[in-house]
Amino acid sequence: ELGGLVEAVATRFFLEELRRRGDTILRWKRKYIDSEEAGLLVEAEHEGQRVAYILEVKVKPRWEDVGALLAKKELFETLHPGVPVKPVLAGTYVSGRLASYAKNKNVEIYLF
Repeated sequence: ELGGLVEAVATRFFLEELRRRGDTILRWKRKYIDSEEAGLLVEAEHEGQRVAYILEVKVKPRWEDVGALLAKKELFETLHPGVPVKPVLAGTYVSGRLASYAKNKNVEIYLF
């Protein structure tokens, strides 16, 4: 399936990007936070602090993808209190308006 291939490529690029930024990857897994589907969950150490990244991969993200990602962030925070969570929306094309909206919601945009 094309979506699975896109997700696999984006996952690899994102993990490489985190390493390039200086993060130490502690563990990562695809697909689920509790029973909620998520593209990728990465637990890492960033500047000496444990942090979690939730990556949602879409070829062309939509507005509602930002809200869904924020819901997954809240779920993770409930299950793992005290661990900072950074939601990341990945795509091959993100409009300027959507990128601005995501930024205002503290969602990082990752283009691949």
